[in-house]
Amino acid sequence: MKKHYNVKENHPNWKGGKPHCVDCNKVINYGYQRCKSCSRKGKLHFRFKGGIPKCKDCNKKLGNYNSVRCKSCARKGKNNPNYGATWMKNKGNPNWQGGLNKLGYSYIFNNQLKESIRKRDNYICQNCGKSQKQELKDLNRKLDVHHIDYNKNNCKKNNLIALCHKCNIKANYNRDYWYAYFIYLMRN
Repeated sequence: MKKHYNVKENHPNWKGGKPHCVDCNKVINYGYQRCKSCSRKGKLHFRFKGGIPKCKDCNKKLGNYNSVRCKSCARKGKNNPNYGATWMKNKGNPNWQGGLNKLGYSYIFNNQLKESIRKRDNYICQNCGKSQKQELKDLNRKLDVHHIDYNKNNCKKNNLIALCHKCNIKANYNRDYWYAYFIYLMRN
């Protein structure tokens, strides 16, 4: 037989009634501390990031919390002297390799050598299988010739491989993986 409780306070699950908002004392649902209107004000808003965001370049207030620049500064693009963060240049960039890109290629690494590597690889990207005809059609460029060990002065034929532009860009990230992968490809 069910036991009936005449007084709410005697029930074992009684929690003192519905909870109230800590700011305005309105009745709210269980599990919340504030009502909807109080939780969307200022610092309590779930997207609050330290106040109204401002444009990096002109300090104009932004309406969107995800934006970094106002529309007019974003349109200026690279013509704007403040465009681009200085932390992304040189050592702050995650792809920084110690200034290696400033070093030039060896004089041996010329168009004839590149063409012989492409011919050896049958004018096909050795990673994804894209042909040079397709690369010319899509990007109006020939297949890239990639240095497997990332040493621009090592122009031995077993250190060079033909890649499409997209795969060549991929190969500059996670270099240890790509080095091992291309060595494996060249051996087989």
